[in-house]
Amino acid sequence: LPISLHFDLAKDLPPIEADISQIEQVVINLVGNSSEAFGMSPGEVFVSTGSIDESEEQDAANVLGDAASPGERVFIEVRDTGPGIDDEILSRVFDPFFTTKFSGRGLGLPVVLGIVRSHGGALTMDSKVGVGTRIRITLPVMGNTTRPDSRSRVVALPGKTSGRLLV
Repeated sequence: LPISLHFDLAKDLPPIEADISQIEQVVINLVGNSSEAFGMSPGEVFVSTGSIDESEEQDAANVLGDAASPGERVFIEVRDTGPGIDDEILSRVFDPFFTTKFSGRGLGLPVVLGIVRSHGGALTMDSKVGVGTRIRITLPVMGNTTRPDSRSRVVALPGKTSGRLLV
């Protein structure tokens, strides 16, 4: 049974300071989790990007529990029309080694959380049984935050055709 993957990628996003391989891992883990949630049922997964101005009200839904730095942020959102996650399980999905899958290792979402945290980002998650799940990560636009990592790179999210590399 097919799972449809849809993209809504913003053009001309501002640059973020990030490790591109880690951001790729975040997207792979989130899309993989969404697609696996369907089991043998058909469904849809939506990946979107854009920019927002982070507000204080959004901090309450931040899974990291850290206050997101104010200002412009770039987001990556993965949403699915899957079975959703029961509230009892929802509180544990970011625990290392917790999984509901027979062949899972329970490391995908904890890795996502660690990467987002290390980039000064925020992660919000909404899920409703029978409706689906939405996970949105926001990352500070370059210049909005200072990270001590000297190996940082400026990356363009999908949809941007040019970029810079800082060494």
